[in-house]
Amino acid sequence: MNLIKNLAIVIVSAIFFSLIQGCAIQAPLSKVPESTSDSVKTDKSTVARGKKLRPSFTVHLPYAPHVAVPMHPSGSYDLDPNDGGYGFGVAIDYTIMPGLRLVLDGTYSTYKRLVAENGVQSTSEWVFEMMDYSDHFTPVWTQENAYMNMTSTGFKLGLKYGKDIKNIQPWAGLYYGYYSWQCNFLNKDKSSTWGNDEGYVGGLTYAAGIDFHIRGGLNDQDLFMITLFGEGASPVANPEINDLFYTGWTWTNAGGNHIMAPYRLGIALSF
Repeated sequence: MNLIKNLAIVIVSAIFFSLIQGCAIQAPLSKVPESTSDSVKTDKSTVARGKKLRPSFTVHLPYAPHVAVPMHPSGSYDLDPNDGGYGFGVAIDYTIMPGLRLVLDGTYSTYKRLVAENGVQSTSEWVFEMMDYSDHFTPVWTQENAYMNMTSTGFKLGLKYGKDIKNIQPWAGLYYGYYSWQCNFLNKDKSSTWGNDEGYVGGLTYAAGIDFHIRGGLNDQDLFMITLFGEGASPVANPEINDLFYTGWTWTNAGGNHIMAPYRLGIALSF
């Protein structure tokens, strides 16, 4: 937790320094005498570029195919990557220069996958190992449906680069983030658990999207912005849980688990 706090302080300090630096760069320009017509042109140019500092609120839905799970229901079960989950965040964009933006994003994300279904056996190579290589299937599951829930909370800092095309701006971004994560095996309403683990991890993510600038008023000013975006990649954690589902069964995922869905589709509202 101290590491996240320290990271937040460093990121906020970096943005504050950038703001001061940006003001210092722009200050001499205000002292240059301009004609009335030049001033009007400058104002219009500023409006065209949009606001320099923007807070935004984001929501996203996960798409999590092929994430690692200890086991899954056998038979006709479809490995549906959308068993549930969501994410949201609060971000600040600061325009360093036209087309290039510094981004600080605080985000929460969760996804879940069904691992055991009432009345059905579950199977996996891990089950085969836990059964001393005698059977690939668990006994018929007589308890409530069990889900693997992965959640993450953290900050990411990165850059976006885009190109203005009238009132829209397609862009691509790259970020580094540091997150706390939790891996829980819960029933549907999260009232009981079969095991859990937690920790911290950092890693890179990337994104692409399109900003839609909504303008209005007498001066055709930039009122707010709507962004449609997609994100990819996720840091990987290595949970280890003892006595998972059955006494003596230990799940150690050396290959790692995505702490958030590897693909995420979302929308943002900026002011």
